Amino acid sequence: MKIVVFTMVFFLSSFAIDISYKGEISVKHEEQNFKAPISAIYDDIDKEQFIAMFESKALFGDYVAVANIIGLEDTEDKNKDYFKPNELYIQKEFENFNIKVGRDIKYWGALELTNITDIYNDKNVDLDKYDKEKKLGTNGLTVNYFFDNEDEIVTIISSKNDNISKYIKYSSSLDLLDGIDVAFAIKKDEKIENYLTYNTIIIDDNIFKLEYINTKLLKDSLDSFYEFGLGYEKSFYRVYGKSDIDLFLEYYKSDKIAQNSLIFQNDIFFGLKFDLNDVGSSEIIIAGIKDIDEDEFTYQVEFNRRFFDTIKTKLSYIRNDYFDIVTIQAGYYF
Repeated sequence: MKIVVFTMVFFLSSFAIDISYKGEISVKHEEQNFKAPISAIYDDIDKEQFIAMFESKALFGDYVAVANIIGLEDTEDKNKDYFKPNELYIQKEFENFNIKVGRDIKYWGALELTNITDIYNDKNVDLDKYDKEKKLGTNGLTVNYFFDNEDEIVTIISSKNDNISKYIKYSSSLDLLDGIDVAFAIKKDEKIENYLTYNTIIIDDNIFKLEYINTKLLKDSLDSFYEFGLGYEKSFYRVYGKSDIDLFLEYYKSDKIAQNSLIFQNDIFFGLKFDLNDVGSSEIIIAGIKDIDEDEFTYQVEFNRRFFDTIKTKLSYIRNDYFDIVTIQAGYYF
């Protein structure tokens, strides 16, 4: 299917009425230092990653063709190096629906720290395991049907590691309070069934969020497990000079410990994002995660700034009881 989609993308791009593109060339330096007792098991990490990404979008009548190529070189582990299409799809627009075929990325969820309902794509952990926006494309066929009231039904058939998955998702925006967005989805393959929902409610300047997913194992003695997250977000404008502040509070709960995982089992997250609204679009992010059961605390401080509209820089520090990570990244974006 990759060859067919690539041929169609190339053909439509050759005769496209409108072509747009964007890209990135960046370098990231990361130092990870482990603490006792796990420092006796893992070696410290000191590495550079070189990242290149190019995306082209072509419009031809009712067709949209997208190709996103990404390359990664990792000095610490050459097995992580790759150069491949991360998105490669054709989309045909009709009056009330569209059809997409190929490899693409979808974004599901409402929470800030992580999206437990975002199950369509795998995370690109080789690129950045702490950034929920970094994903691997998934091969599939997607049909989006739009109602007159802007409600939407999405049906998907996808293929990942020779496993065929079927999805159906319904989403709607309700004219209640100051706005309510809801989404419900079901996924099924030969191994598991997932039932999920993610929602946001806006009341004045307050945003309330909910994500919930139940996973039923079809070929295991364990029947099912759940994960959910509750969130609150509020923005404060012109707090100090031109600066804005976004406040995030979230709680995550799960009984996924039965699956030998303690991630987001019983955790509280808080975050503050300071948008300085200066010429460099500077941002300061301060965040922390409290593991209630294990009485552990992880915090992060991050600074982002843009230079000359095309150069983006990032400085990040993460620390907990087991390790600390320093990341410096700079890239040219076009």
